[in-house]
Amino acid sequence: MFEMKTDFDFIKRCGILAEDAAAKGESPVGSLITKNGEIVCEAVEASKNKNDVSCHAELEAMRLAVKKIKNKQFVWLRYLFNTRALHHVFLCHQVL
Repeated sequence: MFEMKTDFDFIKRCGILAEDAAAKGESPVGSLITKNGEIVCEAVEASKNKNDVSCHAELEAMRLAVKKIKNKQFVWLRYLFNTRALHHVFLCHQVL
């Protein structure tokens, strides 16, 4: 994997994740969480494969981040990319 330094790099990575989701029969959505310019975790849409409507890419990423950093106070979700809509959305969620 190449070194990521800019927002464009992270958005591009989300696009790759979205393509992976689509290849698995999911909606083409990828998400990642960064902290201090480093990827904490990344996830893809999993609602169909897990048969759970709450398994959106951004929620999957937040679940992984909370487990990884062992802190439920807050997790910043930086990027969500949907290839079907051909746009990206910057999100910032605070999980309390």
